[in-house]
Amino acid sequence: GGSVSVSATNGWTISTAANAGYGIVAQSIGGGGGIATMKADTVALGGSSGGDGGNVSVSTSSQVITAGPSSMGIIAQSIGGGGGLGRPTSSVVFSGSGASGDGGSVSVDVAAPVITSGTNAVGVLAQSIGGGGGVAVTNNTPLTYSGPTGASGTGGAVTVTVSAPISTTGAGAYGIFAQSVSNGGGLV
Repeated sequence: GGSVSVSATNGWTISTAANAGYGIVAQSIGGGGGIATMKADTVALGGSSGGDGGNVSVSTSSQVITAGPSSMGIIAQSIGGGGGLGRPTSSVVFSGSGASGDGGSVSVDVAAPVITSGTNAVGVLAQSIGGGGGVAVTNNTPLTYSGPTGASGTGGAVTVTVSAPISTTGAGAYGIFAQSVSNGGGLV
């Protein structure tokens, strides 16, 4: 995956009002993946191939407002070895055997309010994952997960700079979730 840069500096408001309605998504994924918006019983986050994720940067001075279950404000991911974001209804498999690749650096600069509401409506999710993985989101449904197995790769540096309010409401709606993971994995 190559470098990804998002700059929302016009002062407008970015807003969504639906289940899994993300405000800003910036992803660089080596080895395949992305976002699976349709629900599935089992979601595999990570493949059996290789590839590095590139550097990802998001800078916003535009307000981000989302409302609805799993409606995250800002998602910034660099994943090596495949993966991304999925919506399972029962189980998650992190990283396939042989998934390899390093995650790049991830940088998020929040200079305007981020406001989310709903179950698992995280304000800012910033991840760098080596060896495949990502995030599995649901509307408060219990999930089982397995893996990673046989994955290899190093997570990169993750930096979140905040100079404006971040407000969330709802179960599992963290203001900021920043994560660097080596050898596969992520967030359920």
